Formats: sequence, structure tokens, C-alpha cells
Amino acid sequence: MVYDSGNYELRLIDMNQRMVTTLAGNGKNGRADGKALAAEVGGLWGMVYVPSEDSVYFTQPEYGTLRKLDLVRSEISTVLANNPHIPRPKAVCFFKDQLCLCGEGPKQMIFRLKTFGYPARPPEFSESVGIGNDVLAMSSLDGKLYACQAGRDRPLVRIDPAPKGNITNVLASVWGHPIQEHPEGEEALWTCSRKDDQVGLIPDPVHQRLIAASQNLECVVSVKDHSFNDLIRGGTGNSQGLYEFEVPYVKPPHTFRILLVGSSYIFYQTGWDEVRWGGKKDGGFGNRMESMPKRLELMLNSEASLDSVPWHFEVLNLGRTSQASYLQLCNEAPRIIEKYDVDLVLFCVFSSTGDIWQGSDLYFQHPLTKEGIPQAGRNTEYMLQNWDRKIPDGVAREFYEACRLKHWVRTINGNKIQLVFAPCDELVQDPSVRRSMEALWVKPILVFQEELDQEVSKLGHKVDFRMALTPVGDTGPMEGAGAFWRDVAIKTSTPMLDLSDNFLALSRTYWPLDEWAFGRHLTANGHFLFAYLLTHELITHKWVPFNPVKETILKK
Repeated sequence: MVYDSGNYELRLIDMNQRMVTTLAGNGKNGRADGKALAAEVGGLWGMVYVPSEDSVYFTQPEYGTLRKLDLVRSEISTVLANNPHIPRPKAVCFFKDQLCLCGEGPKQMIFRLKTFGYPARPPEFSESVGIGNDVLAMSSLDGKLYACQAGRDRPLVRIDPAPKGNITNVLASVWGHPIQEHPEGEEALWTCSRKDDQVGLIPDPVHQRLIAASQNLECVVSVKDHSFNDLIRGGTGNSQGLYEFEVPYVKPPHTFRILLVGSSYIFYQTGWDEVRWGGKKDGGFGNRMESMPKRLELMLNSEASLDSVPWHFEVLNLGRTSQASYLQLCNEAPRIIEKYDVDLVLFCVFSSTGDIWQGSDLYFQHPLTKEGIPQAGRNTEYMLQNWDRKIPDGVAREFYEACRLKHWVRTINGNKIQLVFAPCDELVQDPSVRRSMEALWVKPILVFQEELDQEVSKLGHKVDFRMALTPVGDTGPMEGAGAFWRDVAIKTSTPMLDLSDNFLALSRTYWPLDEWAFGRHLTANGHFLFAYLLTHELITHKWVPFNPVKETILKK
């Protein structure tokens, strides 16, 4: 249904029959009630369809009215007129089975309105659901209320419920800033809306997004709310323990989900980036939108838009700090794969000696599971045992003995074994150390692959598992680490992308890529390059669905 402002009429457009029908309006600007085609509907601002009544409610702030078009009786009646609660009704939507109405002007209470049964009984005001500020349009999605507002301050927001009654979430742009932030004097996406501008805002529950349009825009945009404001800092986790926004569990149609698993190099940023976003230089979580997973998501979707690829990509981050990456692969990834209906699991490995060493060292710090891999979490009783009881039989003992001969292992306080950090090249040059160390990494990957087969049977569709290798720090060619991870990939039959050569080739172009502090983690520049190369390789190797519509048409 649309409002024809030029003819003061409400019209119905049947997209299937390609027909337009006039439902109401006599062509005059006014507020006279009566039979639909004889009534006046001039100055209409907002309207909403209520399925349970088969009626359309619309506002006329110029006349101070909220009116109703009964589609069954084909009649228009006035519901509110110059009401003291809302003297000039403007924005209207259907929210939690009731009308939600906001008046014109700054700091307006937003009310829920019980209208059912009108005109047999007058409408009743329910509690206020929040406060709006020059609200132009409202919409509800997934039990939440959203509003487009005039001005530069908070143009597109989620409204808090009463009694708190203020704005909780300013939606973020792809650059990390809230949508309304912009250089002085420039008009950003939503800051061009003025108090008299017509704005449209409707929900798309299938794709879990809002569709928005303004008379000053030459396009229609979609916006998603994943608790950006609460989770914009990279170190905050969502309700499922992911370093990620609150992505809905139900996957929208034509959506391809990628789960990234790895160490802190996936998402952790430098202290410089933390300071740029108002933090202290004692951490490096920075802004989540500048981390590799969100940059990868942005680039894949940008490429898909440019090439007319009918897919949307979502990238979930299961990275962790100070933990061997195979722990989350074996213990956390299966649950996330099932809950979020993941399509591709990408295990990110790095040229960091610390990562390789840490995963091997874990076999002496945690008791082993029945599958023969380290358990997750601390075990106090195990930690107090004598050090020699913590050396598992088999490949772990072989690794220990090989490291002992090289003086790369020591005991502390009689109950702790500690591997002494050694350069990666030395690790891989010793055949016995290299062979047993590879086996310690191969085992958990094989365990995960068995778990993955079970998840595939639950989901009923293919879930691919891949690896990707990236250099970190001032590493040089990294033949040692590269060879190590390539052998692990071969022994686990896992396809692997090696980004090393391309990363190093472009490292000076994108410099600075990291800093000395915090384990040589990547800067925002480094995360951008990481995501750029990964996007290119995923598309090139056809690890993501990327068949442009125009290519399909040309082939036909």
C-alpha cells in the first residue's frame, strides 16, 4: 500500500497482477471521515497495517489525528484527535501486538496504544516504551523498537523500553563509528534527514534486517542491529562466547556463514589502535569493525554486490587469546557450527613460534581426554602432581625426550614441566622434534574432523574444513613454519591456503602491519591486508559460492 500525496489517495499495488487500486481518498486535503472513497486523507505522514483487524492506521500531524481505514467495511474513522498525550501524532508502527505512536518534536514519549475494538470502545494508552527525538519513522523487529530521527545526532537508533526510556543502541557503520559520526560540514548517510523529510523504515524478518529509505537518498539501504554499541570493542564477547556481535542463530536465505578459528592474531589489534578509539595503550582489542573477521565479511559482501553474486556472507570469530587454537577447534567449534548453521570452518594458523610451541606444551599442562588430546580448562589436582607423572606415553613422551636432549625443557618446583622457547627454524630442523611436534598438532585436528562429520549429519548439508597460513611479525620467508603447517595439512588431508608470499610481497605497501608490543599483533592495516588476501584466495579457489548472475546469463 502507498500514499499518493499528489492526489491525496491511498492506493494498493498488486505486484502479481501488476494492477493499482484506489482504496481511499476523494482527492481533497483534509480529515473528514466516512466511506473510504468519499473521505479526506490529505497530509498523511505514517501508516501501518494491522493484520488482526484488517485495517490500516495512519497519522496526520497537520490535523493532530490518528485515523483508521477499515478494509472490510471500506470506511475511515478518527481514532485520536488533538489528544493531550500525543497532540500531533507522526511516526506509527505495530509493536508487540499494539500500535506504537510518537508525536512530533523533540523528546517525545513513545506510547503503545490499545485500539482493538474501536469504535465500540475508545482507544487506551498503554505504558510509554521510550523517548524519541524528532522521530520520523518507526519499525519493530525481533521484539525491538527502532526509530529514524531527524538531525545529525542519532539518526537511526534502537529505543530502550520504559521506564529507562532512552536510546540504547546507535547503529554502527562499517568503519566502526556510529552512523551519525562524520566530518564537520559533510552529510552522512542518515544525517541529511530534516524534521519535514519523509522517511521509510520497515522490517525484513526473513533476513533479520531493517529496510530504510529517505526522500533525500537515491537508494534503499538495509541495516542490521547486532548490538553494535555494546560489542563494538574487540575484547567483548557475545552471549555464545564468540568475540562477535549478536548474530541471529537462524541463517537468512542465501547466506553463507564462515567460522574463523585461531589464536589472537585473528582479531587482536595493537595498542596504537586501542588509543585511536579512546582506550588506553595497555591492550589491543581496538574496534571490532577493524578486525580481520569483520573486514573479511565486508570485502566478501562488497565483491558479491559488485559482481551481482546472489549471496550474503557472515563471518564469525572464534579466536582466543593465550590459548592453543586447537582447544576451541575441538571443544567450542562443534557447538557453534550447529547453533549458527555454519557452512565453512577456516582454521587460521600463523608463523608464530609461540603458537606452535604453545600447542605442544599444552600436552604437559593439562590431563588428556579419552581421545588423547589436552582437556580444556584448569585441573587443580592435576597441576599439583609430580612433573614426571605429567608426561603422557606415546608421541608426547617422544616429544619430551627429544626436547630434553636439546635442553629445551625444564622442571619447576617439582610439579611443572616447562618447554623453553626456541626459534622455529631450530625446532623444525631436528627430525625427532619436528616429527613428534607435528603429531601433537595432527591429533586434535583429526579429532575435530570426526566431530565435524557428526555435525554434518545433524545439519543435513556439507560443512567444509580448511586451513589458512599467514606470516606475523618481521618473519622473513618463514620456510620453517610454512613447511611445518603444510605437513600438518597434508597429514590431516586438509586443504590449506598459504598467504605468506602475497602477504610479504605487499607488506611494505600496507606498512605498518604490527608493533613490537603485545606479541607483534597486527595493526588495523595488517588486518585489512589479511582480509583482502583471504577474500581474494577464497574466491579464487572457489571455497565460497561466487557465481555472478551476469555470468550465468551470458552462458545461457
